[in-house]
Amino acid sequence: MKDPLSSVIKTLIEALKTSSFITTSIGLSWVSICALQKVLPGSLLTTQRFYLSGFLGGLAAFLSQDSSSAYFFYSARIGAITWWKAAVKHKRVKPIKGGDVVLFVAALATINVLLEQSPQAVSGKMVRKGMSVLRGQGWTDPIQTSEELLKKEAETESVKTEAKSN
Repeated sequence: MKDPLSSVIKTLIEALKTSSFITTSIGLSWVSICALQKVLPGSLLTTQRFYLSGFLGGLAAFLSQDSSSAYFFYSARIGAITWWKAAVKHKRVKPIKGGDVVLFVAALATINVLLEQSPQAVSGKMVRKGMSVLRGQGWTDPIQTSEELLKKEAETESVKTEAKSN
């Protein structure tokens, strides 16, 4: 480390952002549950008010948009798991043997689609390289690979243009 003080400050700032996101998200969820229970009559939105509270808690992601995608995806994953377990418990859906594996595969497929469509959406050079290995493309960063392809195409076009002009 060249400057340990700046590293400590960056770590503290990230810890503050993380804790503020989590605190705001949980706080908004609980406050909205209490407020909706107090304000709405018992027969209006009996179960939907909890979904609404979860949605309001998820809006905390807009407060820290620069670094909240990881927190948001973590919250969404935990929310999906919780929803599934509640649905199984209340017998709204049948339990799937190996359901955790199905959920993991669905998440991996989603990340692969994001990586294919917009590699910049997947943060972290090492994560992108790891995903490329899983996809059978070798230890390459898709962003660097696409930039190299664009450079080669530009060079090929310039060579073709020069050849036509001669």
